[in-house]
Amino acid sequence: MATLVAIVQPTAVCHCEQCPRGFKSLPPHMITIKEVKSKESSIKPPVSERLKFGYVSLKPGEEIGEHVTDNKEEVIFVIRGIATVIVEGKDFKINEDNLVYIPKNKKHNVKNTASKDLKYVYAVALL
Repeated sequence: MATLVAIVQPTAVCHCEQCPRGFKSLPPHMITIKEVKSKESSIKPPVSERLKFGYVSLKPGEEIGEHVTDNKEEVIFVIRGIATVIVEGKDFKINEDNLVYIPKNKKHNVKNTASKDLKYVYAVALL
């Protein structure tokens, strides 16, 4: 089975019901705000129902460690720096302001092989 990795340049998308461009894939203006009092850098159940979301900062030479998100999809968005994302043994350089999609059950790791700090956020769908 082939490893699927999508690198996407971010774009602005309107989800407004009145949008003339027709981007209506999300309910219009629907947000839920819940105060989370925690010193942790992630949100996960029981605070959320089906989402784990977090912020990671890696210094040069640091890495998360190889792991598999069993039956869970993951998205990583690089805020600052360049991430080296290894998926099933293949390296991908993910630049600042770009994201990578990692399908469920894929072995992966995130490394900072650059000379500057790496900062990113991730979201894991708890299917």
